[in-house]
Amino acid sequence: MQSTQTQQLLKITEYLKKLLNIKKIRGTIHDNHIIDHYYLSHVKINPFGIIPIESLTKCRIEAGSKMLKLYHYDRSTAAQRVRLGLEEKGLEWESVIVDTAMGDASQRPDNFHEFNPKGLIPLLDHDGFIIPESTLILEYLDDVFRDHKSLSPSTAQGRARMKLWMRKIDDGIHVASRTIGVCIVNRHFYKEAETKTIADYYKKMRDETRKSNDKINTELGLESPLLKPSLQAFKNLFMEMDNHLAEQAWLAGDKFSLADISLVVYLTRLTSFQMAPLWAEQRHLSNWFDRHQNF
Repeated sequence: MQSTQTQQLLKITEYLKKLLNIKKIRGTIHDNHIIDHYYLSHVKINPFGIIPIESLTKCRIEAGSKMLKLYHYDRSTAAQRVRLGLEEKGLEWESVIVDTAMGDASQRPDNFHEFNPKGLIPLLDHDGFIIPESTLILEYLDDVFRDHKSLSPSTAQGRARMKLWMRKIDDGIHVASRTIGVCIVNRHFYKEAETKTIADYYKKMRDETRKSNDKINTELGLESPLLKPSLQAFKNLFMEMDNHLAEQAWLAGDKFSLADISLVVYLTRLTSFQMAPLWAEQRHLSNWFDRHQNF
């Protein structure tokens, strides 16, 4: 039964109603999580699109299991793609929330930076074997758990195409996504944070490029010189994807793969920023995105 608070939220936003109607999301939304993380300080920023759809994909935890442990948090697109991969593979996993949005290190393992010098999530612990970086985690899971659903093409050419699409993330599209997010949303609660809190946040941030970009984007917002190139990067990506999808159903061929999982999170993120018009003219890409919602 929904709480009174959730009932009130349902009156506020149609977006949450849509969430509750999505097969993989229904029954997984925690009232207090919604209220604490989205509707206290963030609702005034983007009241109708702040919750990324796939960020609340059901976390299936096997009681007492130490097999797979994922350090993550909901708003990270990198963590979102790993959770989608775990869901599609049908794997049980333990969730450890590490909200790095404001530098919270309380839930990180003691040697967190040993495994990821940048101090970022997600981080996967598989029986003591630690692996960072979302795309590497996805490939690792698909390689190790071959008795579960395969998320890679069966041919070498298909796998190469898949990896080429996934490589676009590290070639700049993830940085572009971060720039857009900080310029449009994050800068508002960074500016509201106490001076000491934000100073500690930057002090703990080990990725110097990320730190420099965040400072520029927080200060200048929509006037940031980094915003326009980031938007153009996505426009270019979307045109390329649309042209490719005109010839085949999925990015790596006729089969849903890690390439689709890796990139769909950006469309969902931009949708939450009310920026779906960026690909409105790309019919094949729009159809591909729609298929994800009911896949």
